[in-house]
Formats: sequence, structure tokens, C-alpha cells
Amino acid sequence: MNTKLPLAIIATAFFIYSAAAFGKQATQDPPKIEMGWKVGDKHAYEFDVEYKVDGKKNLASGYVAIELEKKNVEVNLAGGELEAFDEGESTSTAFAVTADGYLLTCAHCVKGSREIIINVGEKEYPAKIIDSDSELDLAIIKIEAVDLPTVSLGKEKPVELAQEVRAIGYPLSNLLGENVKIAKGSVGGFTTIEGAKMIQIDGEVNHGNSGGPLVDETGSVIGVVNAKLRDSKKIGFAIPIKYACKMLDENDIKYRTKSGKEKLEGPTLAKRVTPSVLFVETEIGPGGHTDIAPNLKFSTKGSIKRTEKGKISHAITQDDLILSLDGTLLDLSGDEVHLPLRLGPISQIAFEKMPALPTEKWSKVERFLMMLPKSKPKTERSGFDPFAGLPGMPRGFGGRFGGGLAPRGFGPRGFRGRSPFGFGAGAEQAKPDMRPTVAESTTTYKIVTQKANLVTIKCTEEFKSKDEANDYCKIRTNTNSTLVFDQTLGVFVSKELTGSTKVMMGDAQVTIPIKLTYKRVELDESLSKSTETTGVAVGLSDEQFDFLAKSDPANTDSRELLRILNRLAEWKSEDGSKQKSVVESLARIASSDVKEFHKPAIEALLKWEPSAATPFAIAAFKNANSFSKKSWVIRLGRTKDSKAATLLCEQLGNARMSQPAKLALINLGVAGESAVIGTLTKSIDADESQKDVAFRCVEILGEVGSKDSVKLLETIAGENKWAIRNPAERALTKIRQRSN
Repeated sequence: MNTKLPLAIIATAFFIYSAAAFGKQATQDPPKIEMGWKVGDKHAYEFDVEYKVDGKKNLASGYVAIELEKKNVEVNLAGGELEAFDEGESTSTAFAVTADGYLLTCAHCVKGSREIIINVGEKEYPAKIIDSDSELDLAIIKIEAVDLPTVSLGKEKPVELAQEVRAIGYPLSNLLGENVKIAKGSVGGFTTIEGAKMIQIDGEVNHGNSGGPLVDETGSVIGVVNAKLRDSKKIGFAIPIKYACKMLDENDIKYRTKSGKEKLEGPTLAKRVTPSVLFVETEIGPGGHTDIAPNLKFSTKGSIKRTEKGKISHAITQDDLILSLDGTLLDLSGDEVHLPLRLGPISQIAFEKMPALPTEKWSKVERFLMMLPKSKPKTERSGFDPFAGLPGMPRGFGGRFGGGLAPRGFGPRGFRGRSPFGFGAGAEQAKPDMRPTVAESTTTYKIVTQKANLVTIKCTEEFKSKDEANDYCKIRTNTNSTLVFDQTLGVFVSKELTGSTKVMMGDAQVTIPIKLTYKRVELDESLSKSTETTGVAVGLSDEQFDFLAKSDPANTDSRELLRILNRLAEWKSEDGSKQKSVVESLARIASSDVKEFHKPAIEALLKWEPSAATPFAIAAFKNANSFSKKSWVIRLGRTKDSKAATLLCEQLGNARMSQPAKLALINLGVAGESAVIGTLTKSIDADESQKDVAFRCVEILGEVGSKDSVKLLETIAGENKWAIRNPAERALTKIRQRSN
């Protein structure tokens, strides 16, 4: 019997199956849902939120204008922006587990690295990555060293609540210097993420601590310091060492597990452990280890107005946010005004999870930390807004308009805790005992129709707190949404959401219905509806200009000042009357004793008056570490000032600095020509070791040289003994073409 089916039957069966599977003809691919933002693009949205408490309707409405400022941005552990990939560098910590150079650190510390340098005493060693696990955020790296002091890994040691621990590393090296630091604390709790129990540390952990050891009182390593809660100065996290040991075992790397049992005094412990803890400098850039998504930096400006219990509240927000290309929020800084009832910051209202590939259905699962009361407060306040009859939250646990917990996944970006409450204090402040609680949000998206360039998507979300130990307070939210995506613009243009939030506190329970809608509008239309805000998203208000002029770096709101400085680095007012005041303020800040503000102030000067930044950039270059020097060299090229040229020419003979110095001198243009000619003249008469310097000088003059360079280049082109004769001829050709 012939078991082969006719081709036509097979084709028909496949067509029917495909149509059933995709709900459309098999020949039609799923619509593309991908970001279409280009640098400089601006979009604006209006939104309305309605929720009911005790049957009373409460309304919130407003708008937000969004601009894409920059692509290819990386963020560090503490949430701060690093340089773009072409000049990025970061610092962190690692520790030696074998005498022949195997080290442990965090995966995010070496992600995207083109070069990793480990400082061992006065020596520098290049490192290579042996293994990396982005889910656990662990990495093994290797340097070619011998006789390294090593730590003992407490693979089988129990970790107990309230146990005393120390985090060792190099936090905030740009501010505190490149010396090892020790932070003392205790084990504050445990958090389970993806089945892995993470150690919560009640101790100061800052950017740069990442990858360092967490040790017990005997000096044994019980964890790898990973992250800190951005909104808390006294909470950090560590990855239990057993996961690192498993990775070492898989790579057949032998390590030490035996250590003394006696408790060590602080100085003795430090002497025993710190020699094994090493300073890491990582240069990030194209072609680096593992692919890095082209993260996007947006600037936003907007306002929200809420009508509640007969009162009207109003706030203006100005935020910077960094998103991955798939719409994941990586960092948010600024006023962070939130929508009610955990609907998120208003600056993020028009962003959703994007599918990695064309598909009709996709989803996301996010786990993050929130602060919830674990018991009834001893005092209560009047007006338990918006959960009538329920205890309110202390100040500082929610946004100015509360309700929005910005999800943060565990890993390189760390946790960011925020209460889902915080709608404003009542007459008497309640102070419940708060507990860090893991929450989980599951969102699914499904494409249902497409008409021309508009794609309609159904979305469901379930959010719930997951701490089984906290029986007092639990939260659960379920919502259904209809989204419309514009394929031409590459943005979501509208959303309609309905659902409810259920809050349980002790014996009390409240269910709050929610409705949210937003739609894209023309930018000018949205801005005209607010008399409090004018200009595009990256501008500054008159109040902010005044704040800058009066600010004292040693005694000011550092967060507000940094936000203003960062905006000035990206935007310059067309109003010439602001120029003198801004430049004077920036110069004052750049020369202050508060080093935290130096870099952003210099960046802003480079935007507003480049030559004024020269002396500060030169000073910063001289005080910078080896990796940071590269970025300062690039900045010196942006000054357009001949005073920077001499220092840049000196770097042409430095193997690590020659390429960025060359690019900087080209960027400097004619302002650096005289210094380059002088350097070229000296290098011609010097020994063979200066040949590379001469070659680079010729290349630079080919790009920026004028008639002043012609005579010297003609001399070089006529000398047969020099290997740079041909480059000199090419440089002359370029100069003559420009002259014509």
C-alpha cells in the first residue's frame, strides 16, 4: 500500500493547521511590534485615571512629553548612567579564589567589557572571562598571576538571621579613592528569587562593592555582594557562595574551603581577607564580552492633577529614564511622580514590553521588592488615603502621588523598593513596622487585530505580594487592557485599562476598582494645556535656573543639582541671557571641593561654553585613574581650546592613550594644529621609538591641517628614509583639497 500522501493534500492540511494556529492565513507573518524611536524624537500623551474607595470616585489626569536623548547607554548597579559604549568605563570588585589567578566577581561587572584590568598592589593584570551566568549574576575571571593570597569559601556554612557580616570592596572609587573599604552589618533576611535564596544585608553597600566578598566573623566568604536597594541606604544583597562554588566546580577550579572557627576581631579579619580583594577596572565598548542591548535614555516632563475628596492636588514631574530595547525599565531618576495604585511612574506610561521576535503572543514576569507593613502601627492617622479605614504608610515610602511601584528585577540592576501607598499624610503620622517583601507581576500580550499600520493588542496583568511570612498585609491586582500600537511611529498610541486592586491588612480588606486611559497627542497641544510648564522635555524652568545660580555644592539638594547639571549637559537654552549666569555657576561648581559634582558640571560646560571647561578637564585628567583618563582625553577634544592641545599631544606616545588622543586632536580641529606641528617636528628628529607618534601627527594634520602644515609635510614627503612618506603625501592631498 502506498503510504505517501499527495502533495496537494499535505499542503492543504498544513494550511488549515497554520490558520488554526495563528488565527489568520499562514502566509501572513505576525505584525512587527518594535520600538521606532530615533534620537531627538518627541511624543506626548494625555492620561486619565479613575478609582473608587468606599464608592467615592477619585480622578487623576495629566500629560507627559517624552524625548529620546541618547542610544547605547549602559547603567551601573546603583542606577547611574555610564558613558556611551565608545568611552565607557566602570569600577568594581573581585576576589581571588586560587593562587594562580582565578577570581570571582559579578557578571554585570564585566558585561560588555573590551578590556578588564585587575590591580594587584602596584601591578596591573589584564583579565579574561572564564564563565559568566547573567541569571545568578556571577562570573569567573582569570589573570596570569602567581602566589595570590586567597580567601576561604564557606560552601557548607549556614547563614543565619542577625549574623554579623562584613562587605569588602571598592565602593564609589571616584569619590572615596582606590582603597579597599569594609562595611559592617548583619544578615537582615533572605529573599527567594527564581528558586535561589539571596542574602539581605543590613549594611551600607554602594556602587563598586559589586563582586566583592561578604564574609562572616571567621573570615570565610559566605556570599558575593551584588546589589543595593536604591531607595534605602542600609539594605544590600549578596548571592550565597554555594552558587559560586557550583560554577567553580563546573569549570574544574579547585578552591579553599577550610578556615578557622574562631571569631576574628575587625583588624585581624581585615588583614587576613583584604589582600585577596582586588580592584577591577572595566572598559565597555563595541565588540565587548556578550552583546549589550542598545539601551535608550529618555527625558520626560509632565504634570498630574488629582481630584479627591473635594480637593485638587497638582504636581509637575521631570524624569530621566533608561529602557532596554524591549521596553524594560532599567533606571528612573528625577521627581518620580507616580500614578495611583501601582500603575507606575507617569514618565513610563507609554512603554510596554516588546516581543523579541515577530509573534502573536508574548509575556513578561517581573520580581521586585516593595515595603509593606508586617503589623498594625501603634498610632494611626486620620484619612487613610486611599484605603479608608486602613493604616497609612510613613512618609518616604511612596512617590509624591504614590501608588506606583516601578518594577525592578533582581540581578545587575538590583532591587528598588517603593511602597504601593503614599498618597499623602493625614493629621497624625502612622509608623508601622515595615518589611521588605518580594512581589511578582505576570503580564501577557496577545495581538488580536491589525488595520493598516495600527495593531490592537489585548493585555492581562496579575500582580501580587509573595511573602508567606507576612500574614498581616497582602496585595493583589488584576487588570485587562486594550493597547493600540502604531507600526509607522514605532510607539503605543493608546491604552484602555480596567481592573481592581485588593488590599488585605489584618482582618480588613478593601477592593478598589481602577480605570486608566491614555492617548498620544501632538506635543504642542499637550504642552499648551499646562501653564506651569513650557518648552520641550529636556528644558529647565526659571526656578531651576535660579536654583543653579544660588546653589552651594557643599550645602544643597544634591539630587536636584545633579539632575539640573545632567540636563544642561544635553540641552542649551536659545535665550542668550542665560549664558553668562549658567557658565559662571558651572565654573563655580566645577572648582568646588565637592568632587561628586565635578564631572557633570564639566560636561555641562562643554555644552554651554567648551573653552571654559578646559582647565577643569585638564585637572580632572591629571587626577583620574587609568581608564577614566581615556574619557577625559575625549572631553579635552571637545573643548575646541588650544590650551588642551599640548597635553593631548603628550598622550600620543602613550600606548593606552594614543588612539583617544588622536581622535581628540582631530575633534579639536585647527585649535590644536600648532601643537601637533611642534610634536611632529620633535618626533622626526628623535629616535625610532617616536615613529608612531610622528605617524599619528601626520594623520591628524591630514584631517585638520591648514596651509601652516604644508611646508613640514612637504619636507617629510621628500625624505625617502621615513616610513611615513606616503601618509604625508596623503595628508598633503587632503589639505589641498580642503583649500580648493
